[in-house]
Amino acid sequence: MLPRDGRRILTALLVMKFFQNAALAVVPPLLVRVSDSFGLSPTQAGGVIGAFGISRLVVILPLGLYLSQISRASGMVLGGVGFSFAGTVLYGAAQGYPWLLLGRAFMGIGNGMTYLAGLQLIFSLGPRSHVARLVNIWEAVGVGSLVVHTVAGGIIGDRWGWRAAFVWAATSVLISGIVFLLGCPALKTPKLWEGSFDAGVDGTAQVSGSTSRGTLYILILMTAFTLGVCWTGVLTTLIPLYGGKILGLRPSQIGGALSAAYLLDVLLLFPAGRVMDQHARTILLVPSLGILMVGGLLLPHTSSFWSYLAVAAFFATGLAIWNVPSILVADLRLGPRQGFLLSIVRFVGDVANALAPVALGFLIERAGYRVAAWAFALLLSGNLFIAASDLVRRRPWLAFPAPRV
Repeated sequence: MLPRDGRRILTALLVMKFFQNAALAVVPPLLVRVSDSFGLSPTQAGGVIGAFGISRLVVILPLGLYLSQISRASGMVLGGVGFSFAGTVLYGAAQGYPWLLLGRAFMGIGNGMTYLAGLQLIFSLGPRSHVARLVNIWEAVGVGSLVVHTVAGGIIGDRWGWRAAFVWAATSVLISGIVFLLGCPALKTPKLWEGSFDAGVDGTAQVSGSTSRGTLYILILMTAFTLGVCWTGVLTTLIPLYGGKILGLRPSQIGGALSAAYLLDVLLLFPAGRVMDQHARTILLVPSLGILMVGGLLLPHTSSFWSYLAVAAFFATGLAIWNVPSILVADLRLGPRQGFLLSIVRFVGDVANALAPVALGFLIERAGYRVAAWAFALLLSGNLFIAASDLVRRRPWLAFPAPRV
């Protein structure tokens, strides 16, 4: 399916992604321990999580403009690994709340750089008919990394303390940079698949039967915002805080529940990508958004580790649509403008990444977990309504499969 250079670059990207994500994975299971160490309120804990999104919010649009040339992507990946390493060290060595914010902000910058540059490289590796599967393989490795590193971080935190877990995570991030540098030594990467970045080739016909780019842009941006709320607001903030504060779970138990959720997401990503490649990009939006809403509402009703585990895993099944906004951008085939549009989509997602943890933390502190869950469901209902309206009007199940290339 891919040329030899394409396989080499894809392998380097996937291995880099696996090790770099240790910086993200160790934060949620240790959030309660870190909060207790510094006496943080739920709002402040949400601020630590939100610093990740705020930092990406600041840099993501300039990064998108810089990526107008695909030859810059590999260098940006290495720069992102460097920021992730610095952020992990700062977080693990933190002596106060500002250190935590700064460390988390550096992690956000590093993740934003590797996310944009990695996707641009993947878009250049093969034909449009395979783009959803390629992107979901990239995402599956990233989420699979969370499965491993979340469990390991929770166990290390239980035995040797939360700072030891960040030493281990920083080592993993350093390995990711070395592996990528060895596997992809040429920092100026050529365009590997002619046509992947061709402008003027409209892919909207495969999206959902719609020919209106304006409608498509609204759906892309709203879905990106909603998924950002789901990831940082619920999966990274609400679920860990509920498990630690209300159920009294240890970091290893919280890490185990989150890892089960990530694993289920990994198992669904590739078949979801295949369905989107063969039918329509938006066909899974309505059922997935419905699962996310129900999972969020069920969380405050859990009373044991096993019910908590089941709800976390159920919620994660809805995240199989995580890459839909990025895949829709790839379908638009905007040439040099593609990187900038991708950065706009990520910018909107990062607005959610920045606001959702703080807002949900504030609601938890002021009104409790059930009110926070209902506020999340109310927000999600808007996206669900638009996606359902589009589903009924466009009938994407009747769309022709993507052409075989």
